[in-house]
Amino acid sequence: DEVTYNSLISLCSRMRSADLPRAEAMHREMDGSGISPSSITVATLMQVYGRADAVPRGRAKLVEAVEAGVQVDTFAWRPLLHRAACRGDVALTEELLAQMESVTGKAVFDSLRHRLRHASNYRILARGVKDGFDAAEAALRAARDVGAVDPLSYAFLFDVAIGTKHSEPRGAWKPDGSPNEVRLAHANRAWEMMAEDGIRPSISLCHRMFGVWAGNGQIERAEEAFDAMRTASAELLASSHSLAQAWEQAATSGGDLAVVAESLEAAPLVSLGHSFMSYVNIIQANIDAAAPPQRVAAHVAALRTEAAERKLRLPWPIAEALLKTLVGQRPQSASSVSFGGRAPPASRTSPPLSPPSEGLLDIASELHSWVATDGGRPPPGGTVALVAALMAAGRLADT
Repeated sequence: DEVTYNSLISLCSRMRSADLPRAEAMHREMDGSGISPSSITVATLMQVYGRADAVPRGRAKLVEAVEAGVQVDTFAWRPLLHRAACRGDVALTEELLAQMESVTGKAVFDSLRHRLRHASNYRILARGVKDGFDAAEAALRAARDVGAVDPLSYAFLFDVAIGTKHSEPRGAWKPDGSPNEVRLAHANRAWEMMAEDGIRPSISLCHRMFGVWAGNGQIERAEEAFDAMRTASAELLASSHSLAQAWEQAATSGGDLAVVAESLEAAPLVSLGHSFMSYVNIIQANIDAAAPPQRVAAHVAALRTEAAERKLRLPWPIAEALLKTLVGQRPQSASSVSFGGRAPPASRTSPPLSPPSEGLLDIASELHSWVATDGGRPPPGGTVALVAALMAAGRLADT
């Protein structure tokens, strides 16, 4: 049935290299079997065209679907817009935006979630990729004038500022080569504009800003943002406890859901929070900023306290990332922005950034002992990194 074919087409988009010929063959077979494609089918097929870097063919297929009477939803255009924008193809991006609005009458993507995503965000990305940060900022300010900005607008502006590549084919997007201090200034400007608009950043954007501030000598701003993230998490946790109590009260009162509705109405819309990985990133930022080991130790202690309060064991990836960070390796999974022109890591970690201080080695050793006693066997990668750092420092007795 339709669901079967949609699933098979979706698999074609999820392969390492999108298998467009097979996806098109599945679509033809579906049509030949008398199964009419739906808006979901079209959107799924567009995912393949986007990942296969075949935007013109995808756009033509969209026209065919519309002419065949399929009610195509806005999210079908998103993969094509993303690829065109990441290519810096401003003209094609504008054509796709115009086509989407002409067919659907909308300039905002349909979403099952309570969040707003303007299609014009891809105009910001396309112009930034083609002509640099100033062009992206101009496009964002134009969107601002008509009230068409949202968190994704600033995420794209920030990507342009620091030269972040999306998951694209080789050569699809190269940073403009601006000096580090220029990119840092651009990132700060994007952050200030976002604050002016009252838009709360995502967790991942905060993680990347930790690295920006560390590289800009503004580690205190990273600490302030991390405190705000922890406060937001506490609000969210309190709200969830209140909602759970409301459900329990409704269950004991014969199914009266009024109290649940009241709890939902009162719940804050928290889009920001923190995770265990947030600790890794703030610790990495402090190390990059040459902060005193005591500050790093305070964050490690806070992480241990939080894990104990929530009766959680530290996940292996987090423990490994923390240990490697403390001994001078940068985990590939860490989200901190690294400036300095280093090549991307060929393995799970970059070469050591600098030998760890005695204080950091002490913190790493204590953390390793805690993980071993609290969670059983420590992560092998983190253990190897710690032992190597201790041996390099001549602390053979501690290995």
